[in-house]
Amino acid sequence: MTKIPKNWLYLFIILILLATQSGFAAVTGKISGKVVDGESGDPLPGANVLIDGTTRGAATDVDGNYLIINLAPGTYSLRVNMIGYNTVQIQDVRVYTDRITKQNCELTMGVLEGQEVVIVAGREPIEFDRTNTAAYVNQEEIEALPVTTFSEVIALQSGVVADAGGSLHFRGGRSREVAYMIDGIPVTNNFSQGGGSNVAIENNFIKELQVITGTFNAEYGSAQSGIINVVTKVPEDKFDFSFDAMTGGYYSPDQPQYIGLDSYDLLNTQEYKFSVSGPLPFPKRLGKLGFFVNGRIVNDDGYLNGERRYSPEDGWEIEVFREWYNATFDPKDPLLIPIPDSLHTGDGSIVSIDWEKKYSINTKLVYQPIPSMTLSYNLFTSDGEGKSYSHSWRYTPDALPFWYDDKITHMLVFTHSPLENLYYNLRYSMQKSETKAYTYENPNDPRYQATSINAWDPGSITGYDFGGIYSWDRNFQERTMNLINGDVTWQLNKVMEIKTGFEYKDHDLHYRNAPMKPKFGYETQQFPFTRSEIAGLELPYEFFRDSTRAYDYGTIKLRQASPDSSLDDLYYVNYNRYPIEAATFAQTTLHMGEIILNAGLRYDYFAPEDRWAPDYTIIYPELVGKDYIETESGERIQYYEQAESKWQLSPRFGLSFPISEKGAMRLSYGHFFQTPSFEKMYQNPVLPDYNEFSIMGTSIGNPNLKPEKTIQYELGLQQELSPGLSMELTVFYKDFRDLLGIEILTLSNATTFYRYINKEYGDSKGVSFALNYSSMDNKVVAGVDYSYMTAKGTSSSPEAARDVAILSGSSKGAYSLASRRIDYLNWDQTHSLNATVSVQPVKKLYLSVVGQLGSGLPYSPSTLDPNIEIPSGWWDNADRKPVRWAVDFKINKTVTLMNYNFSVYMNIYNIFNHLNENSVNSITGRAGPDAYLPEIARKRYYRLEQLGEFTQEEADYNPTEYSRPRLIQFGLSFAL
Repeated sequence: MTKIPKNWLYLFIILILLATQSGFAAVTGKISGKVVDGESGDPLPGANVLIDGTTRGAATDVDGNYLIINLAPGTYSLRVNMIGYNTVQIQDVRVYTDRITKQNCELTMGVLEGQEVVIVAGREPIEFDRTNTAAYVNQEEIEALPVTTFSEVIALQSGVVADAGGSLHFRGGRSREVAYMIDGIPVTNNFSQGGGSNVAIENNFIKELQVITGTFNAEYGSAQSGIINVVTKVPEDKFDFSFDAMTGGYYSPDQPQYIGLDSYDLLNTQEYKFSVSGPLPFPKRLGKLGFFVNGRIVNDDGYLNGERRYSPEDGWEIEVFREWYNATFDPKDPLLIPIPDSLHTGDGSIVSIDWEKKYSINTKLVYQPIPSMTLSYNLFTSDGEGKSYSHSWRYTPDALPFWYDDKITHMLVFTHSPLENLYYNLRYSMQKSETKAYTYENPNDPRYQATSINAWDPGSITGYDFGGIYSWDRNFQERTMNLINGDVTWQLNKVMEIKTGFEYKDHDLHYRNAPMKPKFGYETQQFPFTRSEIAGLELPYEFFRDSTRAYDYGTIKLRQASPDSSLDDLYYVNYNRYPIEAATFAQTTLHMGEIILNAGLRYDYFAPEDRWAPDYTIIYPELVGKDYIETESGERIQYYEQAESKWQLSPRFGLSFPISEKGAMRLSYGHFFQTPSFEKMYQNPVLPDYNEFSIMGTSIGNPNLKPEKTIQYELGLQQELSPGLSMELTVFYKDFRDLLGIEILTLSNATTFYRYINKEYGDSKGVSFALNYSSMDNKVVAGVDYSYMTAKGTSSSPEAARDVAILSGSSKGAYSLASRRIDYLNWDQTHSLNATVSVQPVKKLYLSVVGQLGSGLPYSPSTLDPNIEIPSGWWDNADRKPVRWAVDFKINKTVTLMNYNFSVYMNIYNIFNHLNENSVNSITGRAGPDAYLPEIARKRYYRLEQLGEFTQEEADYNPTEYSRPRLIQFGLSFAL
């Protein structure tokens, strides 16, 4: 494997040893302010400002100013004292990630020795130091919301849109354009085109969640649209324990889409969370040692149920019966073959299909030998298994494969503050994930042979399958990433902070698909008698069935694909890839009074460590996988060459300045870079044993892909309107380029296949307006935000152009791609409105309501009229699905018994059971029954009636076309 050039390694070492600045993914904040005489207003130099219960603090300078850096997000208590003045204690001072909390203080002359003044700090209505759009949510706020998953919290933030599949998009970007960070360590899933996190992040792990939906500083990389920064909880100074148990189920009566939701099942969804924290026995002379353990266990049966009318083994006999029936009765309508009840071997029970079982555990150890030095170790582990819903197998639920997802992540963080105004971090992480998917674990399981025949629905009258299994694939993926990053923070003075940092990641990607394939000579089911013999001899069905069972070729015989078989070149895929990423940046922050300036430059480097073919037209079809060939004259024709390493410089700029005592404006600009997903880069790589049939009609990866790029602009305004009420207005524009698309390639014999390239582009723009209110006693907290946005581009996915490929002339190969147009992207939501209200009517009782409203997502309409010819792409995403909305509710009551705090709560998601239409028929524009010409509809429903297998509603409604129905949960928690 090619290593990163030595000069870059030298640069990284220099940055570690000599940098006098700060680093990647800030996970700390600051407190600053001014201490003055309460009567004269004169600054008080030499006053001591201490973090209560610690030795951390600062003394005020000649102007009365102080600054305390490197504070973990959370709530602190300050103690301010000076000889001759009363001591002041300021409680509930909230520190946020990557921000400065302003806390001024007035001291009064002492009258009685030991007298202390207590002040409760309030949340700043205007964040003067913020130069971008960011939301901060702490653990108390998460617990107060009707949310159970990490993604549900993110979806409530302004500028975030959930598409029809539930993927989150930040301001019009694709879902993978978001970076995930935990405690300063990137945990983004670089492999998946859908993005996400390598770590299962649970809500009860989170101390503070920072969501950046606009521009972001140079310290953040590998993202184009936003940053999700998680700071996990830390050990408490005293033993602490909490436990939370929740159970509930779905209730959606009189809805033809669903099976089994007419009655309420209290045990459908179960969840357990626990947390243990405290100090560990340790000699005081050696420092402090603490631990924290969080866990979550989920047993979720979901709401997408099936009914076991058929067993996978029924497929073989149903196909035998169809053959006999066709020969015996020669039906006028070959699609009308009634299936005897004896061939329905399912027990008729309702079965959960989209189920999941999962556990997640986060263990943290924190060692502090001296107050200025900390070493922490984080272990994240999760294990999940389940099934995914497929509508065509709704009545043969045992035919669906199982999936398994195991993850483990180690994080080691060393922090040292050699000076009050300087600290540095060194971090290491190993992140490993393993996913598997198959129907039966053992490839020699006899059930593979018994279920090898699929009984398809001919003519798609019902849309369902009556036997067999969903897939013969057996997928295995292993991904390991080793990461090292470091940073140094130097608060040069009260005006300037300078930052720098480095990062290095190496990946080990292993993919294997060893599917079950037919043995040679047993690829199709054969019968011992021809149809004419069945009819002429008037063979009884039982005799024909038993004869077929005894016939050597009466069923398909399966084996697992193997690398040792030359027949498996088309099926068996097994490869490892070892890409490398590296980055460094420099950044400065200037605090010029209330004016804040951020400016920085980031450098990213990527080495794909793979080969690619610049030109496939010169490749002989039978030698597709070879690096080169030698001609008879001895000339070497080179097919493949090493993919080039890529690099990118990304400037970032942000400015915030006050326009009044209670208002501030900001503007920011930046270039953002992201390596294409490894999934597409290395998909179906052209391996050495490949030939033309291995790639014919498929999509292959492209390790020579360029980085995807985005340029963002943002202008914002914050203003306090009245005590407790503030507003924020943001205008933004994003231009994205070099997104993944598809191209058509041909070999020298015109064999056609596809390859990913950088070709798609687009932009998004919009404005968001937010109002936030908090009463003086914090018993009423409310927020509402509205966004107007348009997101347009040439493609909503890398494969979109391939999916609308049209037949063309022979001179262009077998197919050509439809013309590219600038259309609305699939997740474009022009209008979106979020509202959150939390009320505490009496002590220890609170209620919260979350409402979301959004305009319909785009879809491409079509017509039944054969006289209307639609040019390719003309109606792409030209119409809108119905408006989307949902309301969630939570009520919580806390009581204290025997010094234990018990909480009883209830969550109701989608309280009005409104079903948003995620996918719609292209003709009607609505979910539910498809549109047919009258004669076709009459014939279809007649056939359904004659078959007698399914009702009209069962054949017409697909629950995956709708959003989640009403979910009611009850919970009990307690804490020491």
